[in-house]
Amino acid sequence: MVILIPIAISLIPGFIALLLISRKSFTLWLIALLGGGGWLVALMLRLPILSLLTQSPYYILIASLMAGVFEECIRFLILRLGIISKFSLRGFTSLGLGWGLTEALLIYAVPVYVSSMIFNYYGLLDLLPGALERNSAIIIHLSLTLLMSL
Repeated sequence: MVILIPIAISLIPGFIALLLISRKSFTLWLIALLGGGGWLVALMLRLPILSLLTQSPYYILIASLMAGVFEECIRFLILRLGIISKFSLRGFTSLGLGWGLTEALLIYAVPVYVSSMIFNYYGLLDLLPGALERNSAIIIHLSLTLLMSL
């Protein structure tokens, strides 16, 4: 199945990085799950507001701004809990990778797989730019987490 190649490209580099960072530390894997949960909370908090604005001509702009505001506020709150600080760089890296991988899984991998099963006409070149963009998004989430942890 050609569809699995871009999905693998979007998820495997971040997962390998998480695997190398977290290794056998159960706590670091939990911190990665905490990062994924933080992304989900940020998404759920902004959905009611976005549903009210679906008719707005500025919907895309507002949605983009709200994603930044909600995600960074939730990330800030998680980092200020103090749970992660004792793990220093590895804990912060695990949080950022968990955040980015959850977004890549739910925003790219699952929808691509489902839509390819329904429509069955996507090729590798159609999906490759999105897979590469997801890698850059994971790097951005990791970078923002590390920057905010200072």
